[in-house]
Amino acid sequence: MNTIDLPASDAIMAHTVSCRRAANMIERSPAFKNNGKMIASNLRLFGEKVMIAGQDLRKMYRKGSFVFTAFDIEIDAMMKKLEKLEYGDIKYFSNRLNKLADIIKEFRIMVADTIKSVTDAENTRDGTEKYIIEGIREAENFIVDFKSNSVELTKSKVDLQITNDIMKHLHNAALHLDKVKILIDYEDKLYDLSTEMSQITTGGYDDILNLSKTDLKYLKNSVDILKKTHDKFIRKENLIEG
Repeated sequence: MNTIDLPASDAIMAHTVSCRRAANMIERSPAFKNNGKMIASNLRLFGEKVMIAGQDLRKMYRKGSFVFTAFDIEIDAMMKKLEKLEYGDIKYFSNRLNKLADIIKEFRIMVADTIKSVTDAENTRDGTEKYIIEGIREAENFIVDFKSNSVELTKSKVDLQITNDIMKHLHNAALHLDKVKILIDYEDKLYDLSTEMSQITTGGYDDILNLSKTDLKYLKNSVDILKKTHDKFIRKENLIEG
């Protein structure tokens, strides 16, 4: 998990503007007479999907910060409580552990939603790329067949260059989206943590009574592994926003 390197949400959403501009240009270009409308439609759809994916990623980053702060506070408080157990403390531990279990479950749903939106964007990107490849062939033939050296020909050449550039954007977007796929592993780790929490919170009185510092340290270590990765995401987010 320490090797995960997710892109900042802004790095993903930045592709939206480029796609919209290219869509407007291609739709009006005579070099893309046959494929222009389809390419423009797909570019705009991809731009929307990318925006959603970036927004979901940003929400996940922010929610994760709250999750790990809550775990730090609650686990430290429980470890201190174990120093001197008193009558009625078992309910205290049960409530705290249930609270943390609910937080993890909610965060897992958010991560799953982010993975889905990224997958949707990636699928749209693949289809858009195929249409653009066809459009580039059409534009190249248009330029070759155009007899006079007119303003329209010059503009068509510029349009073709811009379209080739948008292909690079789509390639970069693919790299960004592919990196986010590693969230699947991140979700698996959250599932493992959720399972650990459930085993404790669904136990009986004796199970919670036997809760030890070793158990809490193990739980805290599992959280810290995820936290280090998440802190790395947040530093990148703050760097982009600053």
